[in-house]
Amino acid sequence: MLLSVQALQDKLSRAAKQSLDRTFGALYDKLYRTDVLQEAWGRVRANKGAPGIDEHSIAYIETVIGVEAFLAEIGQELHAKTYRALPVMRCWIDKPGKPEKRPLGIPTVIA
Repeated sequence: MLLSVQALQDKLSRAAKQSLDRTFGALYDKLYRTDVLQEAWGRVRANKGAPGIDEHSIAYIETVIGVEAFLAEIGQELHAKTYRALPVMRCWIDKPGKPEKRPLGIPTVIA
């Protein structure tokens, strides 16, 4: 039986808290699950993810590529272990009340 994404996260969290020195060597197969990818997409979309260095926006993926095709492709790449994330776009933003700026990394929506 497939655990829901929340149930999977809860189970992993409990296991990690029970044994602080435990390592998780078999998590990769969880990444390409359709429900996990859909949950990740929902979180990126809810966060209004900005385009990164590839300049592909959420709207671009939804209208040009299609969300299902997009997630299926990433799932296949993850399953085949050929997925490689693009570099993060670096921006500098003001620190409130201070003259200096702090770095902000903006990943691509596709990452």
